[in-house]
Amino acid sequence: MMNQARTTIQLLLLTAVLHLVGAQALAQENCTAPMAVTPSLTCSPIGYNLRFAASTTGLSNFCGNSGSPDHWFVFTAQSTGPIIRLSSMGSSMANAANGARVQIFSTTSCTPAILNTNSLACASASGGANLNLTTSNLSIGTQYLVRVFTNSATAGGATANWNYSLCIQDAPTNDLCANAITINSNITCINTTGNMYGATLSAITINGDCLASTPPTYDVWYRFVAQTANPTVTISSLGGQFLNPNIQILSNCTGTVTQFACGTTSATADYLSVGTTYFIRVSGSGTLPTTAAGGAFDICVTDPTTTAPFNDECANAINMQSSSSCLTAPGSMAGATLSVSAPIGCTTGATYDVWYKFTAVSSTTNITLSGGANNFTNRGLQLFSGTCGALTSVTCGAPNITGAATTPGQTYYVRV
Repeated sequence: MMNQARTTIQLLLLTAVLHLVGAQALAQENCTAPMAVTPSLTCSPIGYNLRFAASTTGLSNFCGNSGSPDHWFVFTAQSTGPIIRLSSMGSSMANAANGARVQIFSTTSCTPAILNTNSLACASASGGANLNLTTSNLSIGTQYLVRVFTNSATAGGATANWNYSLCIQDAPTNDLCANAITINSNITCINTTGNMYGATLSAITINGDCLASTPPTYDVWYRFVAQTANPTVTISSLGGQFLNPNIQILSNCTGTVTQFACGTTSATADYLSVGTTYFIRVSGSGTLPTTAAGGAFDICVTDPTTTAPFNDECANAINMQSSSSCLTAPGSMAGATLSVSAPIGCTTGATYDVWYKFTAVSSTTNITLSGGANNFTNRGLQLFSGTCGALTSVTCGAPNITGAATTPGQTYYVRV
């Protein structure tokens, strides 16, 4: 009687084990009844095992073996570029030659002919415990099928070798420039929390791109309205997996894109137009962070508290010596403001200026503007006669004035 009871218990235990393995392997191996997965901003992987799965007949090889055991999943896109992540893969799944493959289809039909013509992407294991498939241009609200399989027609050996976990991670909200997060500038750094976890790389062409020779592999976007001409963008508290950081301050993110500043963890722009919206691209190169903690960072935009230069207004114009040879005088536009009381004359669209004056020694005078920061753009000179309270525009030049008619002994004002 005792032997019979022991046998019954053993059979029950065996049945329970078989049921457990079967449930793990069969829950998502049929394309017509795929396991539903909900994408999220953070990855919460669920474990599976491919050891006892069946194969789907009639499929092309794609990036693996058409006769491989496979699992099927389905998800509804909540972003345009989610990442399908396999992790904690056993040794057989991680094998670079015959291990795991992950594939996405732009259909929910399980008809082989339809699947074969609607594969969007397929990725292969490289020997490590993780495998990521980064998608792009998905339609939000549309369902997609995901297939996990291998490059082998069989799945033999220890069951643990065929373990893997799966999750689908959405890209950050500001992964695309069109969804850039608005941040406000301040005279002190007020941080906004950001993250590179799940970020993808934007396709963008930038004039004078400082990263052209060392392009990034992922980026996120911010925007701000310039309150001063020379703000500084700073990122700090970088996660340990956010490597080779870069900041770019850009005019926009479509069409012709102009770069105003570039830096690693800090970038200061020169002579932005107050009231204009600018875009910030924060990027990194190398392997994408695999955890939210590893991809974290803070970002802020600070405005300078530098006072305007001494010669910001006509009344404080710096005296220059007029000579038969070019005698240069240093100058700076940092903190300069626009002199609204100055007559426009032949210049339009100026947003800041500084002033100089000289006494003419000849009937013709040349005024030359040289040097200057790379982003001191649309440079121009304007020559005035009269006094600060009653100026008359004589001529303009961009960037120089040549052969201006002047009266020896008369004082003239130069607006830069």
